[in-house]
Amino acid sequence: HLASRDEYDDAERAGRRAREETDAAEAAAARHAELLAGSETELAALSGDATPSVDAGVVHAGAGLRDLQAAADGARERRDRLAQQRDEAREAWTATRGAAEEVETRTAGLRRERGLREARVTQFAASLPAARATLERLTDEREALAVESARAHQADTQAAAHQSAAEVTRRARRAELLKLESEAGGAGSSLGDLERAAQATAIEASRRDDALSALARERELALEGLPETSAAAPADEIDALDDETLEVELRRVRRTLSQIGSVNPFAVEEHREVASRLEKMTSQDDDLRSAIGSTEELIATLDSEINQQFGAAFRAIGEKFDEYCQLLFAGGSASLQMAEEADGEAPGGIEIVVRPPGKRLQRLAMLSGGERALTGVALLFAMLTVNPVPFCILDEVDAALDEANIGRFAQALRKLAESIDFVVITHNRATIEVADTIYGVTMTEAAVSRVLSLRLADVPAEMSV
Repeated sequence: HLASRDEYDDAERAGRRAREETDAAEAAAARHAELLAGSETELAALSGDATPSVDAGVVHAGAGLRDLQAAADGARERRDRLAQQRDEAREAWTATRGAAEEVETRTAGLRRERGLREARVTQFAASLPAARATLERLTDEREALAVESARAHQADTQAAAHQSAAEVTRRARRAELLKLESEAGGAGSSLGDLERAAQATAIEASRRDDALSALARERELALEGLPETSAAAPADEIDALDDETLEVELRRVRRTLSQIGSVNPFAVEEHREVASRLEKMTSQDDDLRSAIGSTEELIATLDSEINQQFGAAFRAIGEKFDEYCQLLFAGGSASLQMAEEADGEAPGGIEIVVRPPGKRLQRLAMLSGGERALTGVALLFAMLTVNPVPFCILDEVDAALDEANIGRFAQALRKLAESIDFVVITHNRATIEVADTIYGVTMTEAAVSRVLSLRLADVPAEMSV
């Protein structure tokens, strides 16, 4: 701004000199006007008696007055022109100073913006280890889920006996899958934010680089385009300035300043860093989505196998359940039915329908206590027949049965004991008779419990119970 400031000071000094010269010319013109007025008065007094010398004096005074008036008019015009040039120089200096201040303000804003973007980049860099840790954790969980699925596949042979546990496991896996999908969705959202940030940074970097270059060029041109004057420039040099040229230069400078925008000189480097991080996050997201797809396929396969094996086991248990009900009830029929949930996506449970001899079909809640006990025993025996276990403990399951039903229960128990070892807690004589070994608990006089055992095979027939 120094050249504009010097020009403004020179214009001020030239204006003051012009005003002083104009005032002096006007004062001289006033004095000559007074002299001329006095001459005219004297001429009027002399009327026709004027001599040639008087006429010559009047003519000379009039000519001097006209010269002074012309000089005053010229000085006034020169003063007005210098005042106009001073005002234009002042406007140019003010505009240039405002442009420079605006440039400084924008530069400070760009520095602050650069600091904010550096902080954002640091934040993104700090969040990257957490994203990697999340990906590693999801990978470990996927591997653990794969191991668990393999173990579940080995345990599917016992799906009929453990259908409730299988259903719980399936739902737990589905919940785990939903959790993985939710976390993957969060990772995808973070990746989308990074992509949008990278695109915005790239656009901003390009625009600000162009604007910064244009700003630098236009600022140099604006400062170089202003006329350079020294502090001691005479008024004649100011008079030599072309008003039209100054006006054109002022319009050009204003137009250039209006086109200058904010820029960020570090946007390109920021774009490279964000693009590199975006590429890494995209690769990690692809790996994560691939892992989720594999897990979903594995779960779908497991669900299909579980459903197939469960269906086969359910049908086999239903058939055996009907046979044992006919045996224990001495007739009638029974069936197992799947109850669907309201949404139809998963079974809601198992409904037991029994028709005792001479009665209509009834649900379990409508049966008597003995009938419900027989139904439960029939279902248990059916499950043990389809999927045998090494041993089974029965705790007073025959307590609600009468003698006729006890005999049929003991018959079925004895048949099933050929493949399964039973430990039966009972007080019923008919049940004890079919046992191989009897364990009795008694209390002595000292209030001490004592256990007695007896193998019925070692007891002579005449001494048997």
